[in-house]
Amino acid sequence: MPTPRRRSPRHARVGAATVAALLVSLVAGGSAAAAQIVPAHHVRAHHVAESSAPAPRPPGAVLARIAAAHRANPSWTVSLPYPQLVTSSLAGEAINARLRSDAFGAESGFFQELARFGPLAPGAPHFASSLFGGVQTTIDTSRYVGFLSAAGIMPAGAAHPTTTVSTRTFDLRTGAALSLAELFRPKSDYLAVLSQQSRRLLRPVLGSYLDPTMFDPGTAPVAANFTAWSLTPFGLRITFQNYQVAAYAVGTPSIVIPYGALGGVAAANGPMAKAAASGPVHMQLLPARSVSAVALCDVPLSQSTTAVPTPLRCANGAINVEAWNSFAEGAAHVLSLTPQATVAQVKRASCLDLGNFVSAAPYVRAAVGLASAYNHWHFATSPLAGFPADCTAKRAAH
Repeated sequence: MPTPRRRSPRHARVGAATVAALLVSLVAGGSAAAAQIVPAHHVRAHHVAESSAPAPRPPGAVLARIAAAHRANPSWTVSLPYPQLVTSSLAGEAINARLRSDAFGAESGFFQELARFGPLAPGAPHFASSLFGGVQTTIDTSRYVGFLSAAGIMPAGAAHPTTTVSTRTFDLRTGAALSLAELFRPKSDYLAVLSQQSRRLLRPVLGSYLDPTMFDPGTAPVAANFTAWSLTPFGLRITFQNYQVAAYAVGTPSIVIPYGALGGVAAANGPMAKAAASGPVHMQLLPARSVSAVALCDVPLSQSTTAVPTPLRCANGAINVEAWNSFAEGAAHVLSLTPQATVAQVKRASCLDLGNFVSAAPYVRAAVGLASAYNHWHFATSPLAGFPADCTAKRAAH
């Protein structure tokens, strides 16, 4: 995953949500050991609204961020978001501690990677290595909460970054992270079923990129191939790492296995049954700070080469979670607005997203449409009147 300014919205499949209610920062020029947590009331990122929205129904989440920079040789930057629940319960605190630990573990891995290369040779082009990432909500019910996190490492001078996807699904009653084996009946051949279903669903996703030398071992019935799994309201989502099942150009593809296809091996009245019975799908999709006002659906995005992913909505008007996630980095300012946003705030957020990312105006327009449906906005005048010309005029005036 390249840095945001270089990134095409079409490739932002794992979005970096940017609502920072907490900021974890390192002293510039310091080391990882110099990290300090700065309370939200002391530090406010420029793109966060003036006040926090009321915590949505249980338990609600915000994004914290590890942010750091080192300008000497070797130079590096870190901007890694991670989710935190809005809760003071013991179970919630345990979940937050695990999510923080995961994020700082990713940062430690980044510094270990930098140590392999050492300082750049004198006279070499001075590029900064970077660690960046994104977060997606995978499930958000009264019983379970889950997130998918992506950490991208771009070493200085490398041709492209490498992204690692990790997932966590927690039981809100206990604070424990679920394991893959807990979803299935003891001694059932669930890995064989996961392998079979993954191969069936992945083939059309990979298309011409399907290479049996990578595809077959990457989907074999071994637990290591299915570590990035997520409970969702729509089925069991499996995400595959860079190079696991196809060439780098494919990224980190994912598939959703319907729960009905896993009924023969699923634990009776287990987590999958509870997730499937969670009712109408209304979740908080980060970087939003409230629960969706309309229902959600999950439909694979088309392999279109246009900037705007499709479909954005399902036939019943529900918001496509896959589309929302694909916008989450390139249109983070727009998607992080609250249901109480004003026309002026939407205009400002639209200009920020247009100016801070290599994204076309149709992309931002589509993001505003998604955010409008998600938050149930009803404005007397269009917030996109004069867009994008007004953005250019305002930047010129300053």
